[in-house]
Amino acid sequence: TENYEILEKEKGSIPMTCYPFWKKNTKRVLNIGTAGGWTKASTGYTFKNADKKSSDLVEFIQEKDFEMKSFHKKSKFWFYDLLLLDILYRHNERGSSIFSSLFRKGNPKLIFKFLDEETSFFEDVKVILKCPKIPFIKALFRVIFLSNKSN
Repeated sequence: TENYEILEKEKGSIPMTCYPFWKKNTKRVLNIGTAGGWTKASTGYTFKNADKKSSDLVEFIQEKDFEMKSFHKKSKFWFYDLLLLDILYRHNERGSSIFSSLFRKGNPKLIFKFLDEETSFFEDVKVILKCPKIPFIKALFRVIFLSNKSN
């Protein structure tokens, strides 16, 4: 083992939510960071997403007649996060085993690429197959049922 000394510890609470923060944007006002929904719902990471979103925003505002309220686009990753958060909402204790099984069974580079939202659909499937199947299938049916019920 290596000798080391812990100089500081960090503690905080980052919201893990799929709440549609972007709906608070207006024609000329764009909320950014956590207030803009830029925090990755399943991990709480904000910095890398904010960096990507900032680049996207620069490109977006160069368009003619842009409206800030149309900046946000839902992605497949938002849906994946929604499924995981549904599981954690009902069984928070499963979070550790879900992430452990991912890293124990899968390729760490691919998993981090997935968490960074940079994977193709084929790569997504490779990662998803490393997760416990039953909780995600149940979450999928709940999300489909609830979304159809509210429409």
